[in-house]
Amino acid sequence: MENVVSVFLIIVATVLIGLVIFGLSSVYASNQFNSVTIENQAQDISSGLYLQISNNITTGSEESLFIVPQDFNYNGTIYITAFYAPSSLYGSSLVTPQYENPSIQSNININDTSPTPTSATLYFTNLKEMYSGSVTLWKSIVGAPQTITFSNEKGYSPVILFFVQIQGKYIEVGYQWL
Repeated sequence: MENVVSVFLIIVATVLIGLVIFGLSSVYASNQFNSVTIENQAQDISSGLYLQISNNITTGSEESLFIVPQDFNYNGTIYITAFYAPSSLYGSSLVTPQYENPSIQSNININDTSPTPTSATLYFTNLKEMYSGSVTLWKSIVGAPQTITFSNEKGYSPVILFFVQIQGKYIEVGYQWL
């Protein structure tokens, strides 16, 4: 009788261990699937994004231009941030808000509005964290013209990053150096 109880306990323990392993594997697999889905959606949006940009209009020390973000694969809300980055980084796709110069940041404006900075985590299209901290995000929609006004700052160039929000994450889908 003791032998039967021991075998039964071993079988129950084996089944429980198997269920725990299956449960952990399922959680990991669904998390990976979710990340891949978000990444694919962000890459689709990014590949369809194109910008219509007007010529610069210069007034004194300020320049203005119109940018209309369009997307073949997306028609919804888009978030925009603009900041000055060191001119030595001009053209880099890896520039992030951490490079901004706070002392001249107020010299760049979108649509003559001044939204308050919010605390956010920004991600690259591959879902690697780009930046976490205070950032100014302007909310708009794809197809809406954006008036960008900035002043020329020695040693710095303005850059605009475009984000979409997917499952609560701000994911970069494009950028433009001005």
